[in-house]
Amino acid sequence: MSAPLHLLRGFVQWEDRRTGEPIKTVDEAESWVRHIAECGCERFYTWSSRTPRRAEEMEGGSVYFVAKRRALFRMPFVEVEPDGDGCAICMRPELIRCEQYAVGFARGWRYLADKDAPPDLVRAAAGDPPPEMARDLKEMGLA
Repeated sequence: MSAPLHLLRGFVQWEDRRTGEPIKTVDEAESWVRHIAECGCERFYTWSSRTPRRAEEMEGGSVYFVAKRRALFRMPFVEVEPDGDGCAICMRPELIRCEQYAVGFARGWRYLADKDAPPDLVRAAAGDPPPEMARDLKEMGLA
């Protein structure tokens, strides 16, 4: 089997159904996804009016959620289910933060080859700068 293909998806229009408030940060998204998993749900869904044409290549891949042209986190892909006029993209309710690499816009169906996928974020040791600061220092050539 070849390396999996990943899907880029905009991190927009998430809502915490416990409060009805929009989810705007990765911490809030992580809390919501953890709540879903703790409730016993085995899948997390995002809906689309269009079905991805390369869904079969995504087996073993992830859906990377993007904001401000940067991948923020990923969720392991399960399958695409037809849903009325569109589809439900099914993922495991497991939010995995990744290094915030620039990936561009996530409009339409944008795919990411496995070799180009941002690495998972390794939890920092005590005394290490926060991930965003570490990324900025690295981009400036200071780390």
